[in-house]
Amino acid sequence: MSKRKAQSQMILGIMSNSGGVGKTTIAAHLAYPLAKKGYKTLLIELDQQDSLRLWTGLGIADPEHSSAKIFQPNFKGEYPITPIWQEHTKNAFIIQGGAALRDTPRQIESYKRRYYILKDRLKKFPLDFDLILIDTPGGLEPFGSILLPAVTHLIVVVEPDFKAATSGGLFLEWFYSNALELDLEPPPELLGFIPNTRQPEIAAHSKILDSSNPTALPSILKEYETQCFPQIKFSAEFVNASDPNIGLPVYLHRPRTPALKGFSPVIQAIEDRL
Repeated sequence: MSKRKAQSQMILGIMSNSGGVGKTTIAAHLAYPLAKKGYKTLLIELDQQDSLRLWTGLGIADPEHSSAKIFQPNFKGEYPITPIWQEHTKNAFIIQGGAALRDTPRQIESYKRRYYILKDRLKKFPLDFDLILIDTPGGLEPFGSILLPAVTHLIVVVEPDFKAATSGGLFLEWFYSNALELDLEPPPELLGFIPNTRQPEIAAHSKILDSSNPTALPSILKEYETQCFPQIKFSAEFVNASDPNIGLPVYLHRPRTPALKGFSPVIQAIEDRL
């Protein structure tokens, strides 16, 4: 494994109010280019859907190779880390999710510091990576309150529909309320919101992301001094690349896809903090 490149480690949580907005797509397409730039990058999947395997070419995770192992009472730091995209980079790794996570929320109920269990594990058994990207399930709970104490930074993925501005405001209320209740000093830095899979031919998508509209998502986020990144435009290549027979990020499958340009500001924001 190569030496770390960054000045300090970033633990970046990727969240959303609901499922199906493309968090896993975002996670994979941030992990690969940053690993390619030389940053030792680890993806941790906390989703029982195990969807990251679609971008990594891996099979379904068994319980011993699932992130569920991290939450077991007898965990001693044996992280089930697997290298990915090895023909293209030596800096990318993953801890898969999978069905074993189904019982995790119930299991950690008995842990006295249950909201801090992930933070405690990462502190007691530190991971030697520049960047740790944690992909959570859709929705804020039960993993949201476990994630907040453990991460240094957050990104929120939203779909550019008419609920985006409302859900953005609700997320921020949840975030600040939980950061206060969990006594997080300082709370994780919120890098911003990423509108995902915008389709230019749908007029509503443009209206919802119009910064001159006081009820649109960028205006709502500005009230909270939170960045709205440029949208990631829809491309069929994301669907094509996630075919189990391909299992690659679009950067490798179709590197000239215009939609990839949308990731550049997010990648730069991450690099600026590493």
